[in-house]
Amino acid sequence: MSRPDTDRVWFHFTTIKLAFNLPLRDRPLLLLAILLIIFGVQLITMGIIGELAIRNYYESQNKQTYVIMEVSGDMLILA
Repeated sequence: MSRPDTDRVWFHFTTIKLAFNLPLRDRPLLLLAILLIIFGVQLITMGIIGELAIRNYYESQNKQTYVIMEVSGDMLILA
């Protein structure tokens, strides 16, 4: 969402709250935005935890994260 669209949404919510004195908690778009933010934070957290688990596994087993099978000229073929 670009900056003018964001300003328009904030103006819309401010107008609803101040002019009509309606509660914003009953708005489905606001609830959806909060839900998507929470879901995004969960995905990022799971990615970080997964990265830490994989690094911990490779370091505890004294394994490399990749193995070079063959060197062909200037190119490497990874397994």
